Amino acid sequence: MAKILIVDDEAAIRQSLGSALERRGHEVATADCLQAARESLSEEYEIILLDLMLPDGNGIDLLKEI
Repeated sequence: MAKILIVDDEAAIRQSLGSALERRGHEVATADCLQAARESLSEEYEIILLDLMLPDGNGIDLLKEI
């Protein structure tokens, strides 16, 4: 299955998406802001679910970096 990173500042969204994906056999990591997401990118992910409005910037900025 896929290795997935969920980047969202809302804990409920991270938890519900993460739980649903893990039940389907995926490996899930989460980040609550751009800085945490950048640190997580030391690993490789097949899928990144990225929120646009984050407390420390815009998700589009991270998308451009990726």
